[in-house]
Amino acid sequence: MSTLRYRKTSNTFTVYLEFTDQHRRRHCKSLKLSVPRISYKNNKPIYPLEAWDIKKQIDTEIALNTFHIKKYQHVNLTLSDILARYLSLDGKDSSPGTKASYKATVDLFTIHTGVLPITAVTEEMVVKFHNTLALKSKSTMARHIRVLKLLFNFALRRNFILQSPVPYYLSTQSTVRLPAFLSESEKEIFYKHILTHNLPLFYQLEFLLLTGFRSTESCLLTWPDILFELDAIKHTNIKRQSTVTLFPLSAYLRDLFLEMPRTYAPCIFKYRSRSSLYHALQQNLTASGIDRKGITIHSFKKQYATRLASMGVPITTLKDLAHHKSIATTANNYIFTQLNDMRTFINAYSEEHRRLTSNLRHGNIQPVNFSPPQNKKAQ
Repeated sequence: MSTLRYRKTSNTFTVYLEFTDQHRRRHCKSLKLSVPRISYKNNKPIYPLEAWDIKKQIDTEIALNTFHIKKYQHVNLTLSDILARYLSLDGKDSSPGTKASYKATVDLFTIHTGVLPITAVTEEMVVKFHNTLALKSKSTMARHIRVLKLLFNFALRRNFILQSPVPYYLSTQSTVRLPAFLSESEKEIFYKHILTHNLPLFYQLEFLLLTGFRSTESCLLTWPDILFELDAIKHTNIKRQSTVTLFPLSAYLRDLFLEMPRTYAPCIFKYRSRSSLYHALQQNLTASGIDRKGITIHSFKKQYATRLASMGVPITTLKDLAHHKSIATTANNYIFTQLNDMRTFINAYSEEHRRLTSNLRHGNIQPVNFSPPQNKKAQ
């Protein structure tokens, strides 16, 4: 399988013939052809050599074996080069945080293996790198392996390598950590503090607990987005290409909006960035004497979904209320059964099981015979 490409300059054609041999190795043949004359029409050059003339001359050069044969130009690419090519794809608009995470993985892998071409990376090197990551958390280890799989699979699709050196059995699944919720007593202490010292924070946290919006979405919310006449909120989902939907406005949240002063108009809340809201939460948690470890802004969204699930809301409805695209995201990452709920169900189950067992032991219920029926023909 060969591909003919050529580059036009002022007085030469540089022709590249790329082909794949029987061992799936890619090669490149180059030939420079002189152009005797160039004319112009509408400020565009017209080349006297047509494509079939170039092909004919190339066939002659191949027959005379005068081509300069060289290995394909991508065989010496490093993992950093692959990352640069992957991020430069059309339509690949990765966030700065994602780019920094990918670069951190590549730099860490380069420190362990040295600067090597991707064709020289072996499975043993990747496994050794995976074993060194065992000292870190499982989420960090899974993230690094996931990035390596992504980049090597990208190189494989571009035929830069023959097979990916990342073994299939290395896990790329991050462990889901249980969110740290405020208990009822901690919530009472915390709310008493912010109602006295930071009322704008109280309004924004109450909004997050009542709607399940993301922190960034709450920071960008403006007063025109509150449709009092429709009892709805105009919700812009930042995870779905900023699609706009209507979210129901509850009576309690309506009263909160009518109570709030419009000091920060057109914005509703005081904190207009995720970082400022996070720092305000941490400072007030510390000031109220609550252990802030594991409590983030996103904990309020997870607590919102968990409470709705404990009320018996169907999973399909809960997916829409949590503004998720997939039910799997809601079920796996946002619904956490509380210990008291599990204790209630397991106690009810145990009492029913004890009742049945007690009846069997005292002969009130005949035990079920699970022996297979006998064949009548055999009798």
